Amino acid sequence: MADSPSLGPNENDPIKQAILEVEADVKKNQIVAKDAVKKSVKHLPNNCDVFGRSIDARINATKGMGKSPATTVKYTAVILAYFKWCRVTTEINSPYPEIITPRRTLLYMECVVGVADIRGRTNGFASFEGAAPALNHLYNLQKSKLLSYPDLKDPKEPPVIQWPERLRNSSIEDYLKGKREIQSRMESLNFADKARGTVSDVSIIFRQHDGYTIAELVKMSEHLMKSKSFNVLFAALGSHALMVRGDNMRGFELSDLVLQDLTDSDIGKKTSIYFVNRHSKKNRTGRVEYTGSLRHKNPFLCSHLALALNFFGRFHIGNSRSVEAPIDFSSSHFWYRIKLFRGTTPSRSYTPNHHESLISKLLKDCNIISKKITHIFRGSSF
Repeated sequence: MADSPSLGPNENDPIKQAILEVEADVKKNQIVAKDAVKKSVKHLPNNCDVFGRSIDARINATKGMGKSPATTVKYTAVILAYFKWCRVTTEINSPYPEIITPRRTLLYMECVVGVADIRGRTNGFASFEGAAPALNHLYNLQKSKLLSYPDLKDPKEPPVIQWPERLRNSSIEDYLKGKREIQSRMESLNFADKARGTVSDVSIIFRQHDGYTIAELVKMSEHLMKSKSFNVLFAALGSHALMVRGDNMRGFELSDLVLQDLTDSDIGKKTSIYFVNRHSKKNRTGRVEYTGSLRHKNPFLCSHLALALNFFGRFHIGNSRSVEAPIDFSSSHFWYRIKLFRGTTPSRSYTPNHHESLISKLLKDCNIISKKITHIFRGSSF
């Protein structure tokens, strides 16, 4: 089969022009990201978002930040490698080989990611898993540039009228699952260390609590108490005690809160607070899950005290505009939707971007460096 037609600038072909614009943006932002990595910059400016995402919806507008530089470097490398491969491969016979499709994604995985190097070493599952989201971002970018799906004129591609909802379809998912199973089988045959990558891994244990130590958590708690930021205090200590993600904390409502007395012959009677969780990243079907905590002897680590101070701050501290009215328990309609991590109104929590800005400021004020922001507290227990 003949090589794919080379892509050259053509003012009369808007599809080719859009492809060239995408490639130019990716190259430009790869340079910016590499420079940011050298300077230890945490986020890229929002105008360097090359992945076709909604800036307003995904990026903290108060900081004007985008994807992390390290991630951008990895993704742009995969995208540019795909551009280089698709123009020389004989597997694609189309005037637009750069347009990513599920079939071309699988071909790239098999012909580039899955090929052994000169020493005979092959990439593990992590390489496949890393390439998939990068190509998916390329798909989103092309989708935003080309509103209508182009005619690829490729006999091996199924006829498509409009852009599919997502690139990562069932065939790609099955391919990745197969790669994961093969790697797991090979590790078992080669007696690979089962502790690697788990909580028993020494390298993980020394990364205390996913970015902070207990002493640093006490420092953050003291800082929030002095500044009377009781809402953020509950978000921090609550996430730490319950080991939940940021979206879980934003979703918890007063109706999810349950108090229960626990009786044990050794510790005596203790009061437990637990939350009913019906929706999370790992729970999309409304399955009832529970997570709870006990009082801590150290007040700066006690999630119960943080919850009490959160309520005290909301209903008793502040001026007439900021103090909330007493809760009306006469009907569930009045109090079921009250958010524990309150945002602009009692029934509305903070947006993910605002939540991120609050925790980022806390970490900065306490001189704590962490790659994770709103999820940092969920790695609190081993």
